[in-house]
Amino acid sequence: MHPGDKVQFSVWRARKTLELTITLGERKANIVAEQEMEGNQPQAQSGKELGLALRSVEGGEEAQALGLSKPQGLVVVEVVAGSAASQVDIAKGDVVLEANQNPVNTVEQLKAVVKSSKANGLVLLLIKRHGRNMFRAIPLDKQ
Repeated sequence: MHPGDKVQFSVWRARKTLELTITLGERKANIVAEQEMEGNQPQAQSGKELGLALRSVEGGEEAQALGLSKPQGLVVVEVVAGSAASQVDIAKGDVVLEANQNPVNTVEQLKAVVKSSKANGLVLLLIKRHGRNMFRAIPLDKQ
C-alpha cells in the first residue's frame, strides 16, 4: 500500500461494528528511523518512582505522529514490569501531558509533582494514547 491509497477497516466501537475508509498518509523517514532505533534509550530519563523511562516530545513531526497538536509532554520509552505504572495500564508510546493537572514537559517537572504528591499517596496523570486522552491514578509510597 502507498500514501494516498484508501483502505477499508472494520472496527468494534460502542458494541457495534463500524466500517471506516482511511486514506493513508506518508510518514516522514526521520521519524520512522528514530522509532526503529534503540539509540533513543540513552536520551530517556528515569521516573523511577513510577517505574517509567521518559523523554520529552521532540519537534512537530513527532508530535503529529503521536496525535498531538504541538510538541508537548513526555513520551513513555519504557515501563518497568511490575511497577506502579504497569499496574495501571501505562504503556510504551503513551504521552504524559499532565501530572495533577500541571503540564509536564520535562522529567524534572514530573518529579517535582510526584514529590509534592507523596503525602496524598497518589499522582493523577493525563495520558494521550493513539490520539485519545485518558487519566491514570498511580499510587505512591508515602515515605
